[in-house]
This record gives sequence, structure tokens and C-alpha cells, in this order.
Amino acid sequence: MHRRVDWFNTPSALQNRVVDLERQVDQLQGQLDLLLRLQPYAPRPVAPPLAVVQPPPADPASAPPRSPE
Repeated sequence: MHRRVDWFNTPSALQNRVVDLERQVDQLQGQLDLLLRLQPYAPRPVAPPLAVVQPPPADPASAPPRSPE
């Protein structure tokens, strides 16, 4: 589960990544603000959103035994 993160190796690469993430956050915030301002003018949805089907809870007694790791 270990994964190498190249941008974490050097301070300059880390700083560049931080600047890039801050720019992306600003961009997303602007898009969110625009969506919220336009929401009252949006047409009503054609169909209601689909319900997400939840699987039934698993019965621990019927589960296969786990291998020790």
C-alpha cells in the first residue's frame, strides 16, 4: 500500500504543488459560487434523481472465514 509521491521529495516541488492546489481551490470556489447564483434560474429537473440501492447488511455468521494475515 506504499506509493511514492514524487512531489513530496523536494521543498520546491512541494511548494509548487501547494500553489497548484490553492489555484484549483480558488477555481472550484468560483465555479461553486456561479452555480449557486444560477440555481434559481435553472429549469426543474426532468426526472427525480435515482435512488441508490443499498445492499442488505451482511450476516457475519454466513461470511466465509478470513485468512490470518
